[in-house]
Amino acid sequence: MSAEVALGQYLDLLATLAPWGDQDALDRAWRVIESKTARYSVELPLVIGARLAGADDVVVDWLARLGHEVGVAFQLRDDVLGVMGEPEVTGKPSGDDIREGKRTVLLELAYRDADEQGRETLQSLVGSPGLAPSSSLASAQSSPVRARWTRSSS
Repeated sequence: MSAEVALGQYLDLLATLAPWGDQDALDRAWRVIESKTARYSVELPLVIGARLAGADDVVVDWLARLGHEVGVAFQLRDDVLGVMGEPEVTGKPSGDDIREGKRTVLLELAYRDADEQGRETLQSLVGSPGLAPSSSLASAQSSPVRARWTRSSS
């Protein structure tokens, strides 16, 4: 388990250094979710619990697959709330991943869907530690990319 988490952390850090538009960026962002959050937050606890309870291999395999999918869904939702959620509701500041320069699946998809001006905006905002949640982030949230993504994911 620790090797997978280390791989996910490595890919997470590597992504912050990779050039924008890198062909492997989206795949790398998915692997981060799968290696880190999905695996250690949901999948492996289910598998360990099932093994301790004496479950057979069929049940353990089913729980592993279920845990993987639930873990991925959890992280994707967390990424959306981290960018667009209301801090009063989520209990965490909006835009932390953007300020920290994390190249999440959400940001990689937004970059791919953006026009040239949108891509320049994303490049200038991601990794800006002084970015205030109410500054340029608000205009990025009302962009056509956000509207398109929100419509298609509802």
